[in-house]
Amino acid sequence: VVVARHRDIKAKLAFYPTGAIAKLRQDYPNCYIYAIARHSTVFLGASPEQLVKLDGDQVDTVCLAGSIKRGETPDEDEQLGQQLLTSSKDRHEHDVGVRAIREALEPLCSELDVPDSPELMTVSNVYHLRTPIHGQLANGATLLQLVERLHPTPAVGGYPKDAALQFLRENETFDRGWYAAPLGWVDGNGNGEFIVALRSALVRSVRAYL
Repeated sequence: VVVARHRDIKAKLAFYPTGAIAKLRQDYPNCYIYAIARHSTVFLGASPEQLVKLDGDQVDTVCLAGSIKRGETPDEDEQLGQQLLTSSKDRHEHDVGVRAIREALEPLCSELDVPDSPELMTVSNVYHLRTPIHGQLANGATLLQLVERLHPTPAVGGYPKDAALQFLRENETFDRGWYAAPLGWVDGNGNGEFIVALRSALVRSVRAYL
């Protein structure tokens, strides 16, 4: 089970979402930078995790599970990356995520390409274990059906899904709101891409709910 945490921050002056977005783009160039405004509230963040992409009958997704901080020196940084790759705890966590994706996609795909071992994804402040997964869609399934089967991932909920979600409903002490939700787009041909809305803040005036 993967529980979430939150912080409720109040500033002296109103937050400036456009400035925050520019800062996220600068600091996390290989993440998905997103922002959605609803009335006077803005939901924004920088997510490293793709949920699913569909182009014709080609399906792409990523298992992102297992992480470690970056080092302060090049030697320490390299050592920490190798530590993550060889960590039995993180590899087990990652393998659970890969298994869940495979179980979700196999009924909808005629082919599925899943690498045997993960690679390192580098973000400015952390390393992640990452496994890219590619499939060929079958049976006329749609992008939103893929989203429904993949969400929530074990990395934000747990595994098995039903038992983990039941635990979170009974024990997590706050409403996640849009946090970890599927966020994306779909075009008139049914193609599109969704991400997992991680590393987020809900901003309104002087308040930010992280």
